[in-house]
Amino acid sequence: MLAADSMLQTSKLGLGIPRRRRIDGTTGPDSVKLGFRTRSAAQEQRSESGEMDSRWWLSCFRVCVVKGKKAEVESIRRGEDLWDAALAAQQGSFPEHLVVMVNGLVGSADDWRFAAEQFVKKLPDKVFVHRSECNSSRLTFDGVDLMGERLAEELPFLCGLPFLERRASETAHLIVGRTGKHLFLTDNDDGKPPLLLQMVDDCDDIKFRSALHSFKRRVAYANANFDHMVGWRTSSIRHQRELPKHHLLVHDEKYPHVVYVDKGYRINNHNEVSTVAEAPKDELEEEMIRGLKQVSWERVDVSFQKSRQRYIAHNTIQVKSYWLNSDGADVIFHMIDNFLI
Repeated sequence: MLAADSMLQTSKLGLGIPRRRRIDGTTGPDSVKLGFRTRSAAQEQRSESGEMDSRWWLSCFRVCVVKGKKAEVESIRRGEDLWDAALAAQQGSFPEHLVVMVNGLVGSADDWRFAAEQFVKKLPDKVFVHRSECNSSRLTFDGVDLMGERLAEELPFLCGLPFLERRASETAHLIVGRTGKHLFLTDNDDGKPPLLLQMVDDCDDIKFRSALHSFKRRVAYANANFDHMVGWRTSSIRHQRELPKHHLLVHDEKYPHVVYVDKGYRINNHNEVSTVAEAPKDELEEEMIRGLKQVSWERVDVSFQKSRQRYIAHNTIQVKSYWLNSDGADVIFHMIDNFLI
């Protein structure tokens, strides 16, 4: 999941033709209208000055907020966009912050449904959430580079917003195709280093590390146990020796499954070298960790050890399905409550 700061204040939006569904969207005495949109053919129609006709965006809102009723949301193909449409109509502008949610292997946009809805309910005037669906299911096997290109192509068309038009080993049995080569560092296109190794630094004309550094915060949420897909060390970008000891873990009544928070004030020196005994066997892995740690990271360690849903911790941490993974809701709330806006 990515968050972009200072989204340009714009109140112009193209109108698509959505299909509709219903969700529980009550947030107290009033219900809000949550809008789901992406760019459509109608949005291609621009005036000579390049500005969108204000009639398009004005027509996509219902200003009336009815008490005691369910919120109506809209969704279409090519990703789903969620915001508080009624509030945006009243204020005449969109929220300033864009949140981009991207699924993992064999996933879909639905994996982030609960988190997206909670973001908008808790920060209705602050965030605009996009759940990407350009890399779903078997498309996640096509390679990290191709998936990145798809996402880059999807985002500039997000609602026609000018802001977006300017910026834009444990699971081997599940991984196939080019993605597997990328994740296991066996790709060697045109004699270049593995793609993931390139992505921990600024490479050629693509500034990977600089892009990471442009964010005010970088936060890694990691399962400390029971995640059979991604290990604790890998998901939190740490060496084994850096993982917090059991006696340092804490209990928070508000967020019962968040057991450790590292604010990440320390940035590792580029020349830091592990001892022979501690160094990973794979030198490429060591180089990737060292590269990623050139920018500061906050780490939030999560444990579902006492939960009945612990054996599906990989999905529970993001509440992939509320009915199966509801115990992870406090992790989502922790993420939202600590969101930098």
